[in-house]
Amino acid sequence: MSKFKNVIPMSIPRIGGDSQQPEFDITQIVYSQCECGVERFCEVFKVGIISRLAPGNKTNQDISVKAPAGFVCCECGKELNPLKKEKVEDGNTKGE
Repeated sequence: MSKFKNVIPMSIPRIGGDSQQPEFDITQIVYSQCECGVERFCEVFKVGIISRLAPGNKTNQDISVKAPAGFVCCECGKELNPLKKEKVEDGNTKGE
């Protein structure tokens, strides 16, 4: 349980009018891999406080806020950047 009274989870709003989830064949997943060779990543968050003095904060309390910040390798701690372009050399992928 958080020691703060107000915790507001941040989420990314859904874009577009399609309310159905697309169907994918999970056997076609290509897993991301860290440079150290590990395929396991931990989700990390940014944590902040909205001051009770901030304009628009009508609660008269500091509000704790967490927002997803991405993924880091569970082994070496390097941040995963899934949008980074990769080039293939001799069958091995290398980040550019």
